Amino acid sequence: MVSHALMFLTALGLGILLQWGVYLLVRKPDLLAEPNERSSHSAPTPTMGGIAFVLVILSYFVYLSASNAELAWGLFASLALLAAVGLWDDLAALSARVRLVVHFVA
Repeated sequence: MVSHALMFLTALGLGILLQWGVYLLVRKPDLLAEPNERSSHSAPTPTMGGIAFVLVILSYFVYLSASNAELAWGLFASLALLAAVGLWDDLAALSARVRLVVHFVA
C-alpha cells in the first residue's frame, strides 16, 4: 500500500494542476454564473469550480477499489452522479425538482 503522505501529496498536486486547468477554461464569459434569486453571490462568478475536487476524489475511489471494491465503486457511482448533475446545473440551469431526484437517487 502507498503511504498516506505520498497519497496526500499526489492528491494535492493533482488537485492544483486540475484547478489551474479549470481556471483557464472558466475565464470565458459564457461560463460565468449570473446572480439570481437562488445565488449566494452578487457578482458574476465562474462556474465548475468543484470539478477538480471531484476528479481527485473519484481517482481516490478508484485507488480504494483495490482494497474494498464494493464500497469504492458504490461511492464512485454516487459521487459521479452528483458531480454530473452539478456540472449540468452549472452549464444549463436545472429545476430544483430534477436536482432533488438525482440527489435522492445518489
